Amino acid sequence: MKPLPHTSATVSYNGLYADDHIVDIRHLAKSLDGIGLLSNGILHFYLYGEVAKHPNSFRVRSYAGPPLATSLSYEIVALMTSSQLPLFAPFLLEVAETFLPRIWEAAIAKGSGNRRLMEKQLEFIQDQAKRYDEFANKVHEGHMQDKRWLQEHIDKITLLNRNGLQSLPAPVGDSCRTVSVWNNSDSPVVVDEPTATALRKPDEIQVGDTFNARLIIRALNLDSGAGKADLIGHENKRVDIKVTDPNIILPKNLYSGSLDKQTELKVVAKPTLRDGQMTRLFISDAESSE
Repeated sequence: MKPLPHTSATVSYNGLYADDHIVDIRHLAKSLDGIGLLSNGILHFYLYGEVAKHPNSFRVRSYAGPPLATSLSYEIVALMTSSQLPLFAPFLLEVAETFLPRIWEAAIAKGSGNRRLMEKQLEFIQDQAKRYDEFANKVHEGHMQDKRWLQEHIDKITLLNRNGLQSLPAPVGDSCRTVSVWNNSDSPVVVDEPTATALRKPDEIQVGDTFNARLIIRALNLDSGAGKADLIGHENKRVDIKVTDPNIILPKNLYSGSLDKQTELKVVAKPTLRDGQMTRLFISDAESSE
């Protein structure tokens, strides 16, 4: 049986041990299982315009191919569970690489509590759908151009695939830095450590947007990257931090320098939040403010 065209997605694990092409095997299995669950749900929705309420209802299933050469990357392909394709499947498959990564991004943003990113992806899907006459009133009865309809279905996908979303980032923060889905597209979906934290605890933690900040590091564990810092311009608020920048392992790096000399850094950071209050700041890049 041949895979459905234009629906193959590359999944990659990067950073930490994954850069040496190894990752915790239990976490890898759990992550691929979560990716499979979410992929099945999203593909079924995209092709049929409905959200399957039970795994047995999926008319399309995802399968993993062998790892790509010298990497921790896998090609995920889709196969039909029956011979019956929806009427407009040829058109939907032709434009799948435009829409599927954005649906993935919207679902992950919803699951991690990043409403602004979810809204951005829904608007993109709606705008792209308006470019094709087939979406006006034929495919899914024109609903792909209806942002409210899209929102309702992304909410259902996220709710019904909650276990998959929690499992997807299993190795992140332990044996890899990120999991990337649709790495073979123009819009790869990257799940980093703050996003992974929010996906694991969807009722407690949300992820915020990346922003630039100035801070002074007050405590730092160079092995784990965990520490504390004072945010400049925020009444010198003391916050928990996690440095995910791989440069932290280098001798005389900026982070240990800030701790030793109590100097200010300009950083690229992404927060996790609880009830709107910052719980931790994840730092991915830095430069000296001097």
